[in-house]
Amino acid sequence: MNLPFNSGFCLGIINDLIVKSGIDIAYDRKLLSSFYADNIISGIQTYPMNNELKELLLVYDNIISRGLPTFTSLYLEKEIIKLLGLSNKIREINDSGSIKFISDEDELENKIIDQLYFAHKFFDSDYRPDFIFTDNTFDSNEEKIFYRNILPQKLGNTVSQFFEPQRFFETLVPERVGADFYGQKVDFTLQTKDTKLIIEIDGEQHRNDPIQIDLDNNKRTCLRQYGWTVLAISAAEVRQGLSNQTTQQLLNFIDKDPILQNIRTNNHATTICNTLVKIPYAISRIQKAFTNCLINQKLSFEANKWKIGIIERDYPCAFLALSDWLITMDNLLKIRKNNSTLPEIELFIFSAHEQPYQNYINTKIKTKIYPLSENTNTFEFDVVFDISTEKRHGDKPSQDFLRRYIHRNGTAYIIRSSYYPFDYRKINSTRPIVYDIDENNHENLKYFLQNIFRKCEFREGQVEILKRALSLKPVIGLLPTGAGKSLTYQLASLLQQELL
Repeated sequence: MNLPFNSGFCLGIINDLIVKSGIDIAYDRKLLSSFYADNIISGIQTYPMNNELKELLLVYDNIISRGLPTFTSLYLEKEIIKLLGLSNKIREINDSGSIKFISDEDELENKIIDQLYFAHKFFDSDYRPDFIFTDNTFDSNEEKIFYRNILPQKLGNTVSQFFEPQRFFETLVPERVGADFYGQKVDFTLQTKDTKLIIEIDGEQHRNDPIQIDLDNNKRTCLRQYGWTVLAISAAEVRQGLSNQTTQQLLNFIDKDPILQNIRTNNHATTICNTLVKIPYAISRIQKAFTNCLINQKLSFEANKWKIGIIERDYPCAFLALSDWLITMDNLLKIRKNNSTLPEIELFIFSAHEQPYQNYINTKIKTKIYPLSENTNTFEFDVVFDISTEKRHGDKPSQDFLRRYIHRNGTAYIIRSSYYPFDYRKINSTRPIVYDIDENNHENLKYFLQNIFRKCEFREGQVEILKRALSLKPVIGLLPTGAGKSLTYQLASLLQQELL
């Protein structure tokens, strides 16, 4: 099952530099926060879980997706900076009660700002059109020829990989409109901030059947009303090779789009800024998929340990994602006064490139690293995640490949980027949680203040308001303007698995 998700993390220093630079990358950030977690192999067995644990997992799931993107934890920001060897160049400060990370080196800051625009684009340097999407994705042989041969030949791999085959109509227009054509698809879409192009490969029935012609006209009129350009190409023209006129029409769309032009001419080298941007997004995706795996009871909380495999295809993210997950989940358990002990995690990382993981020591996570290219072994994992930020959802390994990693009842997820930003949000909602905040879990409450809001300490009156709000008791908070009233109801809501 290919599940669409929203989540995204951003380092505080990157967010501040985006604001400082004034560049417009809102579309790109929304796109990076949209991804698929394809539960390609799902174990038959599910494991019992008590309601209190499930409630906290739902809270955590909402926290991960609270903003698109939102801040990483402080732990993650420090560890990513250390991972990239920038600890002597970026430091943490207390800025009038707010926690910030800054660089004292103008050269580094300017370098990051210069790279911010392209760092928020994603591009698969290993893209091979013959190996993305299976043959049964396409409705005709002409569509397959167009995608795998004509687009790369005419536009090159750099641009052709942005075309998505067989997109559902209801994702192209507002929901109330898309319902009229629910379940129908268009052949190919190209969507960026500035371009909305649909290509239809029309067989003979689209030119000779009056009913089909009428249906096509209605669909295409609807699409044009919502900003889409529809280019119809006959199947016969695809078989013969595109005419110069059609080829030029395609090239005109590319030439008019600054994003596609940038991607076409950029050398696509991995930069410090690119890594600072992409690692947090990758971490958020693993945490989102892992939390949903637990919500769906694919792992047992009664087990002594969880054996987890993570295939990293571009950025180092596995260890940090699970380490941070354990820290946050531990604070949720303590703030709830839940004495459950989380299973030990045994983590196996299969990395497409060498990473300095040897610097990490975590008593909760036993970690082993394998080069992905050399691995031919079989394993018995409870769950495996195959993650790439640069690859899109059609590019995925076979079930046979993934079955080598899991036991008979194991679960496998393929995590890939979307071709377009999702416009919908899913928020978990069940019965409210009654918290009991006192001196024993006050520090755990402060953990969420610091890691969600990046504030050093609570202000006067905030804790008292939160104690009553989190215990579901009536409360009226009278504080001066700027004293932090909104933080109290925002934090109280974020610690519930529902909208209040």
